[in-house]
Amino acid sequence: MNKTKIFFIFSFLFLSIFSNGCTVKPKYSNGVFKSIDSADSWQQKTNVCVLKNEVRALDRVDVNVLVLDPQDNKTIYLGSKKQGLFVSFDAAESWQKIRTLPKGEIMSIAVHPQLKHIVYVAINNQVFKTSDAGRTWQIVYLEAVPKVVINNVAIDPLAPQRIYLGLSDGRLIRSEDDGFSWATINNFNDRIREILINAYDTQRIYVSTFQKGIFRSDNRGLDWISLSKSLKSYAGAHKIAKIIFQSYEPEVLISANDYGLLKTNDSGRTWTEYKLLTGHGKVKIISFAVYVPDPNIIYYVVLGENVVFRSVDGGLNWTPKSVPTKNQLSQLIIDPFNPNILYLGMQSFSN
Repeated sequence: MNKTKIFFIFSFLFLSIFSNGCTVKPKYSNGVFKSIDSADSWQQKTNVCVLKNEVRALDRVDVNVLVLDPQDNKTIYLGSKKQGLFVSFDAAESWQKIRTLPKGEIMSIAVHPQLKHIVYVAINNQVFKTSDAGRTWQIVYLEAVPKVVINNVAIDPLAPQRIYLGLSDGRLIRSEDDGFSWATINNFNDRIREILINAYDTQRIYVSTFQKGIFRSDNRGLDWISLSKSLKSYAGAHKIAKIIFQSYEPEVLISANDYGLLKTNDSGRTWTEYKLLTGHGKVKIISFAVYVPDPNIIYYVVLGENVVFRSVDGGLNWTPKSVPTKNQLSQLIIDPFNPNILYLGMQSFSN
């Protein structure tokens, strides 16, 4: 069965379950904005398909998570604070709400790197898994302490039966069998922000925390090294907002933190800073994106400003690009095959 046919069947499953037509104009400025010209201009993309004669739009949805399907750059998952899970199969031109999940704040979404009908979604203190393109969901993890939430779900890209969960109480939990059983492999004693697995060597894992910086394991979680020492000269760098791999080189990593943007070429042993238009320690970076095929292309957004900052020369120079919204820019992602295409998730400032 070829890839096109698989995509058609997968899309049909979602559409047949959740919708029967799409049309609505936005009245508010939340939801998702898309740029096809490297952030020079933006269009709001909030059409949601009709279900049972009810039309809704994403323009009042507060976006927590935006995730691209690793196999298909037209498929995007959106996790919201209160309004559930949405999916687009046409690069954000239209959206369908997935109504088979329970209510709650969506904290993280992970799509299987090989089988796109398998998706994991963290909602508050539970992790749900679908193996049939969202028709049904099963709980694969339930945290016994209701106030402890699952902040991040990560799938090993080379061994996708191996799943990692980062919890708000600092525990890192792993399953080796597609979520059937779980074991705690470390406790960082701080809220876990993100889990990053090296796609070239999945023994190397990075965990970022809210207050204690970044930790690295070179043996799949058996031992951990704190990178805090190497970040000491950058005030606020231990308060992490986001970490991503900067290029195809496995040792190159970028951290967005309360200091600014920092880059390491040696897996966190040493760091260099990007000279930002917004300065250092003066603003809070909310999200950023790098075009991996050409890591000179970098974007970032900050708290309280409706501006995307763009660099095409590896951070030497930055250009601010305004976004037509009065709300907070919350999630920024870039098309992995086209550096001109970006997606922005929005949240209300009250949230």
